[in-house]
Amino acid sequence: MKDQLRAICSEQILRWPKQATPDAKVPSVVYYDSRGNAMAFGAETEDEDTVIEAEENNWKRADWWKLHLRPSHLPIIRDLQVPPLPPNVTLDKVFIDFLRYIKEQIKKYITETYGSGGNLWDVLSPTMYVILTTPNGWEGAQQNRMRTAAIAAGLVDRDGGRRVRFVTEAEAAILYAVDSGNVEDWLVEDGHLILCDCGGGTVDITGYKINAVKPTLKLEESAASRCYLAGAVFVTQAAQKFFRERLRGTEWADEERLQRIVYHFDRNAKKKFSETDTACYVQLDGHRSIPEKNITRGRLKITKEEMVSFFKGPVDEIKHGLEVAFENGGRLADKVILVGGLASSPYVFSKLVQWGEENGISVSRPDGPTVGTH
Repeated sequence: MKDQLRAICSEQILRWPKQATPDAKVPSVVYYDSRGNAMAFGAETEDEDTVIEAEENNWKRADWWKLHLRPSHLPIIRDLQVPPLPPNVTLDKVFIDFLRYIKEQIKKYITETYGSGGNLWDVLSPTMYVILTTPNGWEGAQQNRMRTAAIAAGLVDRDGGRRVRFVTEAEAAILYAVDSGNVEDWLVEDGHLILCDCGGGTVDITGYKINAVKPTLKLEESAASRCYLAGAVFVTQAAQKFFRERLRGTEWADEERLQRIVYHFDRNAKKKFSETDTACYVQLDGHRSIPEKNITRGRLKITKEEMVSFFKGPVDEIKHGLEVAFENGGRLADKVILVGGLASSPYVFSKLVQWGEENGISVSRPDGPTVGTH
């Protein structure tokens, strides 16, 4: 039992329903029907068969729903907005549904992976601790709603609220980066660095001073943690606005097709775009050409300038946040660790490396799965 417990504590769940390739991360997305019933979660929402079923049955996606919990003092990039929740669905319901799904998958993984998995779950689950990550800017009110949702989802019982703990995404990210071993040579006593977690909805930036390296790594904040609503969703939002205007008056202008176009953009052009590209393409339905709209045989051409405009708001906000952390830390930091999904964008990474070169700061992006919103 002890050996199995140690194994469980060091494991990641790498098998999620409908996942094409094993990955510990799945999208925080839920499909709902018109009555507000949850129909698909996580990797299921990226499965082609599920997407077609959703279109046929008019299911609606709950995307980036955690941003609806944001404190009112956190501003959103101008002219952009958080996607609305589906009809008949509240934010608390999405939290409960998604956390219940997570619990079910944890239980399934343990019971199916270990020979006595069912017994392990029955013995250990009533006393397990649940650790949830939050953006730097989330406060007590946001944590209380998340704790309430965890109880309602059955992750802990009604008397187990104290077993729901919270850690900021910046803290989790710095621990991941250190554990990766890729920034080991940066860990020098009395050194300073900046952690920038570029997630799906938020960008969390914190400056750290390294007080000790051995026998235990000890860090202290040297610049106040800051949270910016400037994550990957806002690149998508800018692109969606562009598609809606460009395709007005065409057969692709209806909302259902538009969402499919945005879906393909997110999975391809958005992830691949780099500063050396002269253009990107998004697949539309059919094979029609409309030269004046840059559509050729069902493919929409997006110029480099147009792609850059989608990224401009988040990139400018990230650079501003890094400058604030750099200044507030007494200009002592000379290293930036980038993590999170948006940081994996070749274009975003190149722009932040360029910012670092202009300010005499090294920028590193540890490889592998990172902490943050997908």
